[in-house]
Amino acid sequence: MSETGHAYILVVIQPGKEQEFANEVVSKGLILDSTVEKLDFVHGSFDFIVVLDGTREDMDRRILEIRKIPYVESTETLIPFEMLNWDDSTMKDSVYPLRENNVLAAPSTELELDNDFVSPVVIYSTKGGKTRKVAAEFASELNCPIIEINKNSDPSAINLSSYDLVLIGTGIYQASPNAEMIRFLKNANLDGDKRFALFLTWYRLGQNDKSVFNIISGILDGKGKKLLNQYFECLGDFSKGRPNADDLNAARRWVSKIKRNS
Repeated sequence: MSETGHAYILVVIQPGKEQEFANEVVSKGLILDSTVEKLDFVHGSFDFIVVLDGTREDMDRRILEIRKIPYVESTETLIPFEMLNWDDSTMKDSVYPLRENNVLAAPSTELELDNDFVSPVVIYSTKGGKTRKVAAEFASELNCPIIEINKNSDPSAINLSSYDLVLIGTGIYQASPNAEMIRFLKNANLDGDKRFALFLTWYRLGQNDKSVFNIISGILDGKGKKLLNQYFECLGDFSKGRPNADDLNAARRWVSKIKRNS
């Protein structure tokens, strides 16, 4: 029998859609088989905190359903420490950022692909230009197009249909991806046979990379798309000269594994 526990989902909602979100979660059966102990409106960086109670498998499924609600901008999942004793073998493919011995594993530098990609594209969003530097290295190494996603980007005007691999780049802001990238992915036409890979830059490395991975993965999952498990990350701090030449060389080595498969 699966063990039960709690999860805390911090949710950012589209402005003015708080009541609609509450109705979706509570009254439309999106969290059947798991108990919603609380659904509280909060002030700060997040709009709601949803407290779930149930088995890991049930709550994984409910968390993904919450992320698919159209009013949701982003989420972050918090796990109480008592749940860290679960058998690591049960955590495979979980949305929770837990690993063996309760330590977050470092992202792999090996990009494992199960098919060849012949038409990649790099899309990225940035606030200070740090993610742009890595995106440019990827595009140069792959000799592929590069597209910046910003507040003026029209998802309906950006056609990704001819690409079979989309590399998504974003900074990390309060444990979340760039909001402009979130809006783009939620509204873009991602039809076609394509896969997605993620790369990140951030001011201080920590454990929020997995939170960002889960947010992007949840959006893509809602559209029936797959985000590769391996991702690239590096420090983004211009005051320290980062990303520096070593970071950019590492980016080229990482993404060249795609090139050799194409």
